[in-house]
Amino acid sequence: MGNSKFELRKMKIGSVGVGMNKFKHYKSLYSLMLIIVLVLTGCTSNNLTTETREPENNVATVKEEARVIRIGAVDYAPFYYFDDETFSGPTAEVLIEAFKRMDMDVEIKKYPWLRLLELMKSGDVDIIVDVFVNEERLKYLDYSSEKLITHYTSLFARLDSEIEFAGDLSELDSYSVGIVEGYYFGEDVSNAIADGRISVDRTDTTELNIEKLYNRRVDIIIELLAIGETMLMQLEYSDEIKALQPSIYTESSYLGFSKVNDLQETIKLYDETINEMRNDGTIDAIYDKYGVAY
Repeated sequence: MGNSKFELRKMKIGSVGVGMNKFKHYKSLYSLMLIIVLVLTGCTSNNLTTETREPENNVATVKEEARVIRIGAVDYAPFYYFDDETFSGPTAEVLIEAFKRMDMDVEIKKYPWLRLLELMKSGDVDIIVDVFVNEERLKYLDYSSEKLITHYTSLFARLDSEIEFAGDLSELDSYSVGIVEGYYFGEDVSNAIADGRISVDRTDTTELNIEKLYNRRVDIIIELLAIGETMLMQLEYSDEIKALQPSIYTESSYLGFSKVNDLQETIKLYDETINEMRNDGTIDAIYDKYGVAY
């Protein structure tokens, strides 16, 4: 019996030894599999990290740069006007060439002046053509540095009225004066109108203003000299109405940019382009072709 117990004990110990060997074998396999999983996980993690670090396309910026710039204007012959909805005239050609060089698409539409100013305030139009700088407009407009046109603002009267003007606004106290609503004639005239020292009759367009003078509904009108004279020729009133000298206001106009649309980069590029066109003779050549001084 002693031998039997010994053999049994030996057998059990031997069985345990075999089990231990198998355990060690499985442990090694498990360790190997764990290493493989960790390696694969690390590679996948690196790939994910690389993907998240890739630069994202700024779609909003691309669309903003590519969008059409909306420009508003009125009829202001001889400088610019709409001929069958085509923006024409020397100033129109200068602007079209400038935005072409700037590689920017533009949409140019005709609006009544007062409505155009409101659209600039709201940002529904980006750029207004040919606008004077004044305190009120600085609230909603940014301006180009490069001038657009130098305007001479003058009084007009009928030839048969014998009205004369020596340059003192107090001479206008006894006359009714026609103006276009929303136009700016300089600080002195604006203050005289606001104080009631000049009695004004307001209308919506230069043409209507001239018609009022022609029909003797007002004594004098205020208009930009070149524009008033051009309209007189178109209406065939040049023999009936004259410009009085001297001019009451001389100032350069600019492009106005809607503040709410934040177009500082466009303004900078526009100024650089106009300066380039002035230096290379393009602007002079365009105005000379039309025989118009600017």
